[in-house]
Amino acid sequence: FNKIGQMKLDVAQGTDDFFNKGSLNVQQLASFYAYGLQLQLGDAGITVCKGKIGYENSGKESKFSTEFNKRVLNKLSDLELVKVGESGCDFTFEGSFNKANNNIVIVTNFDEANGKVRATVNNKFPYQSVQFGELSFLPENFEYINKLSEIIIIPDKEAYIIKKVELFRNPVNVLVQLDGNPLKDIPVHFKILRNDAVEYETTIISDKKGVAELVINTEQIKRSGEMLLHADVDVADLLGVEENSDFIQSTLKEHPLQAKQLKVKVLAPTVYVTSKEYALGDPLGINILAPSVKNALIELDYKFIDSAEGADYIITIEAATRSGQANQYGYFAYLDATISMVRTDTGKGIYKNSLTNIKGAGANFRMASAKAYEKAKKTIGNDISYELEFGR
Repeated sequence: FNKIGQMKLDVAQGTDDFFNKGSLNVQQLASFYAYGLQLQLGDAGITVCKGKIGYENSGKESKFSTEFNKRVLNKLSDLELVKVGESGCDFTFEGSFNKANNNIVIVTNFDEANGKVRATVNNKFPYQSVQFGELSFLPENFEYINKLSEIIIIPDKEAYIIKKVELFRNPVNVLVQLDGNPLKDIPVHFKILRNDAVEYETTIISDKKGVAELVINTEQIKRSGEMLLHADVDVADLLGVEENSDFIQSTLKEHPLQAKQLKVKVLAPTVYVTSKEYALGDPLGINILAPSVKNALIELDYKFIDSAEGADYIITIEAATRSGQANQYGYFAYLDATISMVRTDTGKGIYKNSLTNIKGAGANFRMASAKAYEKAKKTIGNDISYELEFGR
């Protein structure tokens, strides 16, 4: 009874402060709500698990609501009306709070497992009357909500034309601003679209200068072509709320974002091929290995040009067959070949392979030589495809 009496005094003092001084502190608010809940709970001696008192329907707590939650339960626990547990409780203490028309509205409930409300207190107080001290009223970053439509994304370019081999060296930078000032620690959602389909997306946090830098590589953009880059504030990440939640959807509807869309053109890597292919000492009229290599690399998004000038890569092929033995079973020829691929800007070799003693058989040495080339063509095309796709 003494503890209940003390809580009544706290409520009375809070009421007096409110009407005479126009102020309330968190302790007095907690006493008011605990007293209202106690009148409904009686001396039940129940167990309660601590839930969240979240902002509107976001489920996100603030320092204020967390402290308020703790103090209400502490007061009820001091009265020995409830016992706070971790799980398997009779009830969960939870609720919501928000600011509407310059009033703080706080709803607290004791909910059963089936959702039925056993006790509830719902009230509002003038925002200016509450003394928050160092307790922030809003959850982290929620102060941006009313400003979302005013946050702008400024790219360093309106369009990008980038060689595929230079993607990593050409990041996309956007500046995040509000009222002309850069914003740090703002998550920016980047989405790359090809023919309206999402090819790659990620979220980057702006740095202390307000810049979010997107570094693209060939793992993200596997093929050349024209794309669109969409950038906007990642509101779900900013607020720490599920993207598909009702809270995020209603927030975006009420505060639409200023998204930015840019054109991005990625150029296929260019390749020049030089090939010397011989059969039994004579140059081939039509090369066999070079077309096989080209066909394999076209599938990997390489583009072939007719000059070494301006090429990103140079492929060098040298191949020759020699005659072998001949017997009653036929004629035999053997092929030796080397192939190398070098990146022109660095001079670094990225692929090298040697074929030796590739055997061909035929009715004469020319036909045997052709068979050896046929075998080598399949081998060399498959090998360079695999190495460039998976081996690097």
